[in-house]
Amino acid sequence: MGNQIVLLTVYLDPDSKIILNTLEISGKSVAINGLATPCSGATITRINWTWGDGNSGDQWFKASHTYSTSGTYLVDVHVTDSTGAFVDKYYYVAIQ
Repeated sequence: MGNQIVLLTVYLDPDSKIILNTLEISGKSVAINGLATPCSGATITRINWTWGDGNSGDQWFKASHTYSTSGTYLVDVHVTDSTGAFVDKYYYVAIQ
């Protein structure tokens, strides 16, 4: 069973937000659903995930990743909108 601890949310624009739902963890795989809200009048152009194990890439929600080994990983989701505004959310995920 895994868990998450939100460490920090960085907002470049107060209207931009990331809302993450409960993590789904099965074995060494994690899936994360959520919602990214751009600043007023903009659209989301990119959602990039850094999984904490050396892997990263662009994925829209629902994002998923499989870890090769157990451990606690620092995950960063970075959302950019069409104005260039961005928001980051950092948290730990524990994989058994």
